[in-house]
Amino acid sequence: MLVTVFTLLLVLSFAPSAWAQADSLASVQGELYPYAKRSGTSNDQIGVSIFRASLGFPIFLSKKTLLIPTLGYERFEASIRSPSGNQSLLLQAPSLTMMLLQPLTERITLMGSVGVGFASDFSAPLSEQDLLLSGMLVGIYKFSDSFSLGTGVSYDRRSGNLLPVPLGIMRWQMSENARLIGAIPATLSFEYRVTPWLSSGFRAAFNGNRYHFGEGQFQQERLQLAYSNVVLGPKLVFSVGDWIHLEAYAAVTAYRRYDVYSDRDSVAELNLGPTMGYGLRMWIGPSFWKNASPTQ
Repeated sequence: MLVTVFTLLLVLSFAPSAWAQADSLASVQGELYPYAKRSGTSNDQIGVSIFRASLGFPIFLSKKTLLIPTLGYERFEASIRSPSGNQSLLLQAPSLTMMLLQPLTERITLMGSVGVGFASDFSAPLSEQDLLLSGMLVGIYKFSDSFSLGTGVSYDRRSGNLLPVPLGIMRWQMSENARLIGAIPATLSFEYRVTPWLSSGFRAAFNGNRYHFGEGQFQQERLQLAYSNVVLGPKLVFSVGDWIHLEAYAAVTAYRRYDVYSDRDSVAELNLGPTMGYGLRMWIGPSFWKNASPTQ
């Protein structure tokens, strides 16, 4: 039952949301993006490192109803080099998500979640400007053990949009050793299982967040930094048994943008040139591969 539950959760690997790492009971992830030049005439260069962690605990409310409280954490650090001097920013985002999974029939499952947290530099007392709110409702239809599709809506205050956005999800294992999984438009990943302990693949992902600065940081109230990141690149997944995994991946930045807001008004924006980032993620959870072992 538990593996079946997390199989459904796998297709909902939506990075910016509070259920970003729902394929695991516990995970840690680090990403590093080397210095890249700011677009335009500026000589500024910005380097970024991101650390994420999550820990969830499944609670069966009944034979068919599952509640998963999950603690999440993100640490965003930017180093800025410019002719006028160097500067660094340290931003953090702890969160708590309550996810409910309710099968309606053997083929149809409803999933909903509500998340709350803070995203801030924590240089001043917390306010509603630091508050993060997210939610989603998704219906999943299981066509077969190897193919599921779902659709729904999600809301995340970090997007700056008051309206929910549509979400499409998919899990398709097209053969014993190949599969395609994603939560469109947030993430899409193709994987090929080379051996029982090694898989290779290609990933595309969007992630971002919206952080509030305390007044002391830039001597201005209600200031927020929103970052958006679209990356593409190959990956390798090393597995120890069926439950312990380490993923190493490259992340070419197809799009990277930073916007500074005062309330809802944009007061500054910058785009960074392309760069090659790198990431590692370790997690505990079932591998979700179906059928027989791959060709040796």
